[in-house]
Parts: sequence; C-alpha cells; structure tokens
Amino acid sequence: MAMAGREFLGDVYCVINSAVEEWHVLTTEGLKLASAVSNTFIQNGHLDGLSWGILQNNTYLQSLVLSKTRLKRLQQVKQLQQVLTRLVGVCKSVNEFRSCLEKVEFRLDFAANDNANATTTPLVKTCTFEDVSDYLAEFESMLSKDVKVKESVVLDLSLKDSFDREELLVYLSAWSTSPFLDTQRIDELLRILNNELE
Repeated sequence: MAMAGREFLGDVYCVINSAVEEWHVLTTEGLKLASAVSNTFIQNGHLDGLSWGILQNNTYLQSLVLSKTRLKRLQQVKQLQQVLTRLVGVCKSVNEFRSCLEKVEFRLDFAANDNANATTTPLVKTCTFEDVSDYLAEFESMLSKDVKVKESVVLDLSLKDSFDREELLVYLSAWSTSPFLDTQRIDELLRILNNELE
C-alpha cells in the first residue's frame, strides 16, 4: 500500500500546492484590476463635481469624457469577473479531486489493490484516506469562503455607479488579504503531506 499511497499523497500535495500558487497569482491579478476599477470610480466622482474651466459650456465633451470613463470601468469590471471565474475554477478543481475520494468505488479499488482497509490504514506513514479527505475539505472550505467574498466585491462593483473611498478601500483590503485563507494552516497541511512523502 505504501507505494500507491505515496503516489496518491504526492497527487494530493500537488493539487493543494498548485491551487495555492494559482490562487495567489489570480488574487494579485484581481487586486490590480480592482485597484484600477477603484481609481476609475474616484476619477468619475471627481469629474462629476469638477469645474470644467473653459470647457464648462461644452456639455457634449463633458458627456463624452464621462461616458468613456464609465465604459473603461465596465471593461475593467468585466476583466475582474473573468479573474473571479478562474478563481471559481480553482475551487471547483479541488472540489472535484476531493469528490473522487468520497466515492466508495475509488476507496475500494485502492484497498483491493493492496488487500487493506483504505479508510483506516495509513497510506504511507500515518495519514489515512480519512485524514486526506479532511485536509482537502478544510482547504476547499477556505477557498469557497474566499471566493464568496470576492464574488460580493465584484457584484457590488458591477452594480453601483459610485462609491466613497472608504468603501473602495474595504473592498481592496478584503480582496487582497483573502481573509478566509489560513496560510499557516495550509503550510501545515503541506508540511504534513510532505513529511509523509519523505
């Protein structure tokens, strides 16, 4: 069982590690876009209240400038929604991998190959299928909660036409900190899996 268990734990380690890496990349990409959206909101807010100087009487020009900045914001929000879709995809891939573990057939096939009880027998050293399933469920829960926060931010940015700076700052902070991702716990899970593989 140890050889098959080692390969399986290696796969689990890779799934978690690559999901974390992709999550960080997408969160950074999304933060840049969310910052750009915030700046566009602020720019729109300033334009609406500005004295246009010598252009004060040119309402057509003012309308064009405001229209173009709003269009720019909508395009940025659309790009942010695409990043969110990719984050949801990462979450789904972890869920699908974990769902595979939950299938009795998979456990039975794995156990049958080595004539062992797959749920309680350690795969290599101490981790069992139950442990690994719990680790993946815990990790998936973190991702799901973080995605919900990011979905809320994107939804609100796509629905409203104005924000105050404080609200935008809260959104940027919520996006960038990924408050539900417990990086210490994720590092601990990866360490546990890595120790099993050594």
